[in-house]
Amino acid sequence: MNILSTMDDILSIILSDLSVSDLLNVRLSSKYYNTYVCSKLIKKCTIKLKSKNIDKVCLLNNGIGINKFYYDLNLCNNTKITDESVKCLINLTSLDLYRNNTITDESVKCLTNLSSLNLESNNIITDESVKCLTNVTSLNLCNNNKITDESIKCLTNLTSLNLCYNTKITDESVKCLTNVTSLNLCNNNKITDESIKCLTNLSSLNLCDNNTITDESVKCLTNLTSLNLCYNNTITYECVKCLTNLTSLNLCDNDKITDESVKCLSNVKVIR
Repeated sequence: MNILSTMDDILSIILSDLSVSDLLNVRLSSKYYNTYVCSKLIKKCTIKLKSKNIDKVCLLNNGIGINKFYYDLNLCNNTKITDESVKCLINLTSLDLYRNNTITDESVKCLTNLSSLNLESNNIITDESVKCLTNVTSLNLCNNNKITDESIKCLTNLTSLNLCYNTKITDESVKCLTNVTSLNLCNNNKITDESIKCLTNLSSLNLCDNNTITDESVKCLTNLTSLNLCYNNTITYECVKCLTNLTSLNLCDNDKITDESVKCLSNVKVIR
């Protein structure tokens, strides 16, 4: 038996059981262990990063194997972490800045590997940085009044977009987002049929308490599998009966769509 091979296996087992914090400490301990962890233990790893570990990750960002470690970071209501450290986290793929008033465009524009970004109720981040994040596929702009069409029309890779309670984004940008498959327009009165009818790849649409979108556009969305019409009095049966791929339909407090009207949608699970 090869002793070196056995020791290698033992080391792999030990390292695989370490916490994120301890694993980062091992990588920092020596060039050998950093190389080992990156080349043999992990081919690619996404880590939910905690604030206490940010400084350690920053130290490793210019070292071996940075392309094998990706990070998710939640800075919701966080007042301690600043741009100084976040701008070093070039391998961040997911960032939550809900109600965060510390992080600015200075660091966000450096995070070009981001695929998921939450800017709900965030009044600091602007178009200056968001327009640089062309790899973002999921974006939450619920109750956000800073981001405008200027940046959104650049994010053509978006597949999921939340515009709940959003008063800034208009048809001008949304009609360009033809890759979007999930769209939340709950309590949104800015987006109209003009853009929605262009989003034929939509599979999930939330029109809860939305009285702007009409049958004219929704009847074109034949790929829809999930539709929320809670508190919606605009969409009618004439539209819904065309959506034969629906598997989920929310009709809570909806007086327009009746049981009689959905009986032809054999795959639908109706929520009332």
